[in-house]
Amino acid sequence: MTHDQVIRIVEDSSLRHFLGDFTEYVVPSVRLHARRSSSEDLPMGASRLGGVPDWADGTPWPTVEDTPMAFIAQINLADLRKFEECSDATATGWLCFFYEARAQPWGFDPKDRGQWKVVHVQCEHERLRRCQPPSLPEESRFHLCAIDMEVEYQLPHAAILPGILRREPTDT
Repeated sequence: MTHDQVIRIVEDSSLRHFLGDFTEYVVPSVRLHARRSSSEDLPMGASRLGGVPDWADGTPWPTVEDTPMAFIAQINLADLRKFEECSDATATGWLCFFYEARAQPWGFDPKDRGQWKVVHVQCEHERLRRCQPPSLPEESRFHLCAIDMEVEYQLPHAAILPGILRREPTDT
């Protein structure tokens, strides 16, 4: 949804009197669309879900209590800069996401701390290698999917609406 589409939805709703309050909370996000793929179809360093990460030799595989974590996703930060909303981002490299997929902690309990990790891989593209994971059980391996990305604007989350709507409506 574009920014203008979100604004039109609010204008056409019973919340139109609160439009001025909503606009500061309408923010861009990058939506990921996954489609099954094979490693031969994805070039080194491409953003992906599942499969195996591409990273610099010698980078240790993330673990929890010496148990290897499941690889969830790899995001090439250059892919984000293709969008006008992210064009001023200066970070480079790749973000690789890992999770303790066997216990599947939710993160609500402080004991869940450390059950997921994000590794920032910062190296020249030529130094990337497909990193085969250490021995991982089947439930910790995920099918490889290519990622298509698009910018999408979001309405405020329902949890913050009461705070927004307690104010007097603006005149917009």
